[in-house]
Amino acid sequence: VRPSCVVSTEAGGAGGTGEGWRKKLADLAAACECEFVPVKKNSADTASLHQDLATLLVAEDSIKNHVSRELQLKTAAAACAALLSQARLLSDDMYIRQCTLETYPLGNYLRIDNAAAAALYLFPSSLQQSQQQALLPLSAKSSGASRASSLACALSAGGGISSVYALMSRWCSTQLGARRLFTCMSQPLVDKKKIEERYDIVELFQTDEAFRRQVFCNHFKHVFDLDRLAGRFHRLASAAKDLDADAAPRGKKGGIFSRVKLTLEDLVKLYDCAVECTSLETTLRGYAGIHRESLEKAFTEPLSEAVKSFSTFINLVEFTIDMEEAKHGSFVISRRFDSELASLLDKKEELRSRMNRERQKAEDDIPFASRKRDTEIVKLIEDNTMGFVLRVTKKDQSAVLSSRGRYHQVRLNKSELIFTTSELRGLCREFKDVAEAYAAMQNSLVEKALLVAASYWPAVEKLAELLGMLDVLGAFAAAANAAPVPYVRPQIVEGDAGGLVLKASRHPLLEIQPGTSSFIANDVHLDRERRLAIITGPNMGGKSTYIRQVALTVLLAQIGSFVPCASCQLPIFTQVICRVGASDIQLRGVSTFLAEMVEAAAILRNANKQSLVVIDELGRGTSTYEVRLAKSEKPTEDER
Repeated sequence: VRPSCVVSTEAGGAGGTGEGWRKKLADLAAACECEFVPVKKNSADTASLHQDLATLLVAEDSIKNHVSRELQLKTAAAACAALLSQARLLSDDMYIRQCTLETYPLGNYLRIDNAAAAALYLFPSSLQQSQQQALLPLSAKSSGASRASSLACALSAGGGISSVYALMSRWCSTQLGARRLFTCMSQPLVDKKKIEERYDIVELFQTDEAFRRQVFCNHFKHVFDLDRLAGRFHRLASAAKDLDADAAPRGKKGGIFSRVKLTLEDLVKLYDCAVECTSLETTLRGYAGIHRESLEKAFTEPLSEAVKSFSTFINLVEFTIDMEEAKHGSFVISRRFDSELASLLDKKEELRSRMNRERQKAEDDIPFASRKRDTEIVKLIEDNTMGFVLRVTKKDQSAVLSSRGRYHQVRLNKSELIFTTSELRGLCREFKDVAEAYAAMQNSLVEKALLVAASYWPAVEKLAELLGMLDVLGAFAAAANAAPVPYVRPQIVEGDAGGLVLKASRHPLLEIQPGTSSFIANDVHLDRERRLAIITGPNMGGKSTYIRQVALTVLLAQIGSFVPCASCQLPIFTQVICRVGASDIQLRGVSTFLAEMVEAAAILRNANKQSLVVIDELGRGTSTYEVRLAKSEKPTEDER
């Protein structure tokens, strides 16, 4: 599923109408890395929106809950109607009663655009292009959802750390953590309480390294990709609504399971993870260090509830699947689960025993010249065409060929003779019939078990979110301790009580680069009385590094990470705006100076008193004094 920009072919507004207006919208969609999808004007008709949403929403999310909220937003309602039409959700039964509707709270997160993210090297360039997909709900993620974690592993393996994401993600123990790290970095918090809660968990892991290793080195090695499993469970559970498990046509039923690609092995992996989470809960509950209350509130108690939700699943797996066989890599339904299945399995084993007796009879009957005590000369092996056959090596083939009356040659290979008997052929025919009946019953029981397990997809999503966030905060602690100089906990101030005060701040990427023996730290002090800092100096003097590290420190602090400073005090920022470098667009007649002025105008329109604005090389051109003065005065005088 990809985010889409859905517009009318006859869209109009303050910017104009017609082809020119659509071109502007397409450019805007491209800048936001969204797909531009023109649709018919009547697609945005909201006349049937209430009825459509009532069909799609889950029972717990009744349409009545939204009449006074989301649906009162006329533009949003029209966009929702167009989206439903373009995605054709109503034409696919798997979405019926499976959706939820809610507004996306932009004000809950610090705003940082792609230009700022690129200027600060937050993400690897290829990963930034998949940012939109990474922020989708778990149940809507596609197979590309693990790009974040896989790219992080590749960067770490190659030793090149060229982004803040790569710096942090190398300490994540799971793909769950790598994905949620990307989300956290894309959505820094603006709620002091939530940020402080993250600080508490990071600090306890930072100060107790043994506890951190116990949690992530011992328990997390059994945590696998729950995001992918939750997606598969969700798709199967949605398809199962219209699937009669007893009467559905075999082809249709089997096709659903083959598309979802779920097996008993997935259930065993989830079982192992759920059992390990029980031990993890015990470990977390036994912690007695600092911020124990914060740990209990954020993770111990929610994990306890998650473990309880898997109690019946654990019993299901233990009763349904042969766990002894699973230890050897064979995932089958346990014989105790169904008496008929047990009877077929007993008959298979009986026929196999009779085949072995037939082999032993041939061993005793044929006069082998090379016979040795306690050594099998005749082997019983499986054959693709005949089921089971007997085999001897080339040096013993003459003894078999001399007894042609009872033994029948199947084929003569370069180093062996394959043969059979009339009795063995009959046993193979019986074995084939029993094996087919056993396989059919096994498949039927497996599908029923998978359908029951798929109903646990909400619990799997919750567990994935919980373990992923715990992994992220553990990675923050590991990164803080692994830095050349350990990171420190920021102090957040509210209102006008203080400003941005950084002591001995460092650039988190530059200080770890090979060949960097020492990093010259710098101080920053900005408040209501001193809201502007102009940095001057010679080329290659570190000006750009200095201003970038200030913005990076703010972003790290508001995602809940410790920061590379001796001490850090900062207010809550609502947006970070960066303009670093500009180039001309000759085909449009836009000079470098004009491009910078356009960007500066956008900054001045959007900045407010809770914005951090970082501008590198301000107003380059032939005569720029007035422009530089105006651009520096406007943000500091604006009281918005």
